[in-house]
Amino acid sequence: MNKRFRFEYIAAIFLMVSLSGITHAAQSTVGARAVNTNPAQSTSVTTKPLQQPVTNQATSMKPCANYCEKGMMVQQQLAPGGCKQTSSYSCFPYTCNYQGTLCHTSCSGNVQCATPNAYCNMATKQCVAGNNCPSKCEGDNTVGYIPTSMMPNSSTCKKDKTTSCFPYSCDPQSGSCRNNCTSDQQCAAGAMCSETKSCVPAYNHCDKNNPNYLILVDRSKVACDPYLCRGNACLTNCDKAADCIEGFVCDTGYSRTCVPK
Repeated sequence: MNKRFRFEYIAAIFLMVSLSGITHAAQSTVGARAVNTNPAQSTSVTTKPLQQPVTNQATSMKPCANYCEKGMMVQQQLAPGGCKQTSSYSCFPYTCNYQGTLCHTSCSGNVQCATPNAYCNMATKQCVAGNNCPSKCEGDNTVGYIPTSMMPNSSTCKKDKTTSCFPYSCDPQSGSCRNNCTSDQQCAAGAMCSETKSCVPAYNHCDKNNPNYLILVDRSKVACDPYLCRGNACLTNCDKAADCIEGFVCDTGYSRTCVPK
């Protein structure tokens, strides 16, 4: 191959490469113009962030559950801001169930009842108000008893607490303190039955059933013979015959003493 032919061959190849580059550039320009044909518009592309789906919080929350607090069943309902208390009621004589959402309605033992103020009646399987462990008297004190187990059996009762009945005595029939009196014997030691039929701390006083006697604080009696008892003490002199016991008269002279008739 001579030099001239070689030069022409190389020039032809160079021309073809140049024409190919120009064609590619023109196609790119046309494509760009097709994207933005309005020169007034910005060529920048604005994208909006994806919006998260709106969730209704009120419907997505779990329903409000009832709960038990100190033997009271508390009811709730859903409200703005969360669960709100709507009402409450006592389970007595029952306790709340094990889940704390309802009151028991029957019993198989005292565990379902509000002891010590209620117990299970095993015959009816119902809790009833009261205590199947009755209190007892110890002197002028009342002693309370409570169950030692959850089964309603009086043999399982244990001493709970001792309460003084003063100034009253303890009623052995009920095992509880009296709250009125008709005689000193219904009052505790060191107390007496007053005219208002209430027990009060004792003091020396005349026997209202026999004015010949003075009753001391320890309830012992002292005969006032030949005088009568007046003003919570035995008289020591007289002004009239009525100050003396039967069979005596008052010497209203110098001695002012009760003397035999």
